[in-house]
Amino acid sequence: MNTLPPVREKQEGTFPIVGIGASAGGLEAFEHFFRSVPVNPGMAFVLVPHLDPGHASILTEILQRSTAMPVAEAQDQMKVASNRVYVIPPNRDMAIFHGRLQLSVPVQPRGQRMPIDAFLRSLAEDQGEHATGRLYCRTRFSCHWAAQDAAQCTRHRWQGWPDEFDPAGD
Repeated sequence: MNTLPPVREKQEGTFPIVGIGASAGGLEAFEHFFRSVPVNPGMAFVLVPHLDPGHASILTEILQRSTAMPVAEAQDQMKVASNRVYVIPPNRDMAIFHGRLQLSVPVQPRGQRMPIDAFLRSLAEDQGEHATGRLYCRTRFSCHWAAQDAAQCTRHRWQGWPDEFDPAGD
């Protein structure tokens, strides 16, 4: 296990929130990423992978094997806490408002939704300088628009951490 010190929080009760979007097939990238994250990084991680809306997801159970942090499927009005991982449920859109996850049933038809973009945009608006966006994509096209929204999230680099763990993606 990595024994590097946790990130120092800037203000009492504030901590970075890392929004991570992934195209289909992002499981391996998630597993690799979380194996390199320290046990108590002093931040929260919110995952928005492309999931099949018609099937239950076992992503939380799979990811729990890659990290010591608690991994939970997001629930509506769930308050985001540091040192935790949250995963969007299938067939839901998600935003964040005042540090709470907001889930809704998608209005747009499949193929026209952009859940990664919507979440990263809301994260940047809600958390400002405490927001970081990261993307794992198979092709440049699959994350073209989401990359623009990730850029709205302030980029951070935590010094002293291994290159594999760079939540800013720099």
